[in-house]
Amino acid sequence: MKKLVVVLSLLAAAFGSTATLAQQQQDNAHQLAMQRLTPLKGEFIVEGVRHTPDGEASLRKSEAKIEYILNGYGLQDRSEADMGTDAPVKLLTTLSYDPYRKVYRVSVLDDTFGLMDIYEGRFIEENILAVTNLRADTYFPLNDEGDRLHFMLRWDMSADVKKFDVLMTRDGGASWSPYFEMTYTPKK
Repeated sequence: MKKLVVVLSLLAAAFGSTATLAQQQQDNAHQLAMQRLTPLKGEFIVEGVRHTPDGEASLRKSEAKIEYILNGYGLQDRSEADMGTDAPVKLLTTLSYDPYRKVYRVSVLDDTFGLMDIYEGRFIEENILAVTNLRADTYFPLNDEGDRLHFMLRWDMSADVKKFDVLMTRDGGASWSPYFEMTYTPKK
């Protein structure tokens, strides 16, 4: 009986340390992935254009504050977007990393439509993160016939002035066209 208790104790200790090691490795991967987003952290003046059927429309200048949340497991952007309406749309964007599936996830919620979009993606270049809402299928319905818009969000973090653009597709990602192009200039 004592041998059984000793063997079970050793197995429990081995399993526990293996699980702890695996968790530490995932935490390290998560931290490294989130560190890649550090250039987005700060307070910014946001300017840009919105692409419409009639051409480009300049966006009202706005501000954004981007900061780490939840012990660095998320990066949150509180900003406003000029959608061509009287008042700007308030947005809450949260970026995170899933170390098990090796993808970045982004949620975007606004105060006008109230639809939360979920995006997934990866770095497509050293300093460019691209995510789409194709897999989550959190599309924007265009009409009653089932036409829908999906989006791709891209952050270019290669310079002090960050570039952020939104592309749209009506054909499930076969082709993309610009919707928004914005610059995030650090506040001084």
